Amino acid sequence: MKIFGERLRELREEEKLSARDLADKIGVSDASIIRWENNQINPSIECLYALAVYFKVSADYLPGLEDGKVCKKIKRIKKRNEHINLGSCQRD
Repeated sequence: MKIFGERLRELREEEKLSARDLADKIGVSDASIIRWENNQINPSIECLYALAVYFKVSADYLPGLEDGKVCKKIKRIKKRNEHINLGSCQRD
């Protein structure tokens, strides 16, 4: 998942977030964020989902399974103003 680290760093930097800021938002350590970005470890499915929801991208976009960033489900949820719980990603 080499693409994953690149895409995660790109998304984080676009939002002007530090690794610690992002870690706090999804409930992991900043070391996990750094290790993901450096392709040293892969996130759990729960963390992948939390990242996709936070950045409003498809979970398939992050590991490079698709090129488009926009997730239709998230667009529909956002349109209906539904809340998505990001607390599902457990601390490493």
